[in-house]
Amino acid sequence: MFLGTINHTLDTKGRLIIPQKYRTQLGEDLVIAMGQDGCLNLYPRAAWEDSIRFLKDLVTFNDANAREVYRFYMGGADDTIEMDKQGRILIPASHRAFARLDKELVLVGVGDFIEIWDRHIYETEHTFQNISSISRQITLPGSREV
Repeated sequence: MFLGTINHTLDTKGRLIIPQKYRTQLGEDLVIAMGQDGCLNLYPRAAWEDSIRFLKDLVTFNDANAREVYRFYMGGADDTIEMDKQGRILIPASHRAFARLDKELVLVGVGDFIEIWDRHIYETEHTFQNISSISRQITLPGSREV
């Protein structure tokens, strides 16, 4: 399970050194995908396949929204990501552009995968000052509110 928040940097070639605490869990077979909130998601292959299997099960012939979400994730994924001996991955230029990545990054462990954020965007959009209020608005299956 990926946990924690780590500030990191992107080198001039678009490479990111994966922190040691995440390397073993990621393994060698990686998938990077465009994330829902404007970040990138870095998955071990098995976690990616579980996530996509769930989405694929939602897709039906008559549900254009589900097809569009599935298309976004599948079309925005790259399974050719390799980690070198120094623990670096090259983030594709298209993915760096999508997430508006500059030099300073934030890596956020969110369970089955790692979110990769531009540090300025993350710190601006995720202040967590209203987390109590937001938490009260979440509806869980089978309940009314948290």
